[in-house]
Amino acid sequence: MVFGGVAVSCLLAGCSDSGSDQVTTVTVTAPVAGGTAGTGSSGTVEAMPAAEDLTPRGNAIGKVGEPLTSGCDGGVCDLTVTVTGIEVNPPNCDVYGDGQVVAVHHTIVTGPNLPAQVWDPMGTSSWMAVDEQGTVNSKITGGWVGCGDNADELMPNSTYHVTTPLNVPATHNTLIWRPINSGKDLIAARGLEFSLSPSQ
Repeated sequence: MVFGGVAVSCLLAGCSDSGSDQVTTVTVTAPVAGGTAGTGSSGTVEAMPAAEDLTPRGNAIGKVGEPLTSGCDGGVCDLTVTVTGIEVNPPNCDVYGDGQVVAVHHTIVTGPNLPAQVWDPMGTSSWMAVDEQGTVNSKITGGWVGCGDNADELMPNSTYHVTTPLNVPATHNTLIWRPINSGKDLIAARGLEFSLSPSQ
């Protein structure tokens, strides 16, 4: 992956240079047994996945390469977001804090009927990390140097390739993406969990 120039930035407009908000999503090593995220052709959100298909925290399992869609009419969707890859400690990429760098790459494709004032759902959401004991760390976002980019207010009929670096403690092996605002209708569950552990 190619990373942008050396600049300290923050994913959400109006956050400080010290880095207060940022967002991302992570890799999944296990397939979902039913209850996939997305919307139907009418643009309505599917029913909540069955309890047995959710994690102990009530989230669905996210999959790299699986498109998340909303506002679909036939084959055209107002918004499609796809996590295309997750990198741990990529070169020339630093974040504020003591954790390891996890860079989440995702693509956003918008349709002709995109509502006004829609932002990158990955960048305007809540990101957390979980360790093997189930301890949640909700302070993994912040500023970065040498990598990452922002997707400001989205425009119709456009494609964006975005990288979001996160500061994840080395002891935490799961990422949680909890959508808010424009991202809520992309999935049927409360959030998605992505594994940072190597494939088993």
